[in-house]
Amino acid sequence: MKEKPLVEAFILCDELISEEGTNKKSLIGTFNSIVSTEFPTQHPKICVYVAMANGQGGMKGELRCVRMEDQAEMFKASGTMQFADPNQVVEIGFSFRNIVFERPGLYTFELLADDELLTEKRFHVLAAQQVGQ
Repeated sequence: MKEKPLVEAFILCDELISEEGTNKKSLIGTFNSIVSTEFPTQHPKICVYVAMANGQGGMKGELRCVRMEDQAEMFKASGTMQFADPNQVVEIGFSFRNIVFERPGLYTFELLADDELLTEKRFHVLAAQQVGQ
C-alpha cells in the first residue's frame, strides 16, 4: 500500500507565475477570503498552489471546491500526479476563472490523492457589510 503524499504548501492567490528556465514559483495576492458587494458574485480568478512530497509513482489527484454549509461541490479539477521518488517535491498550480458564488459562507478546497482526502484549505466568501464587524 502506498503512503499518502505529505502536503508542504496549499495556498490561494490571485496569480501564480512559473519562471521560465528555473521553474521557480511566484504567488501574487495570497488570500483567505473573498469579499463582494452583491450575490451571486462572479470572482474573476482563483489560483491554488500545492507542493507535496512523499508520493510514490503515479497517483490520481483531485482538487474540489465545496460549500461547507450544505457540502455542495462548486467545481473541481482532476488529473494524474507523478512522483519520481518519495523525496521529490511535486508542485502543482491550478487556475479557475469566473467562478460564481451564489451566497456568502465558508468554503473549502479539498485535495485528494487516489480518492483519499489529504488536506483541505478553508476560505470565506463575505458580503462587504460583514467586513470590519
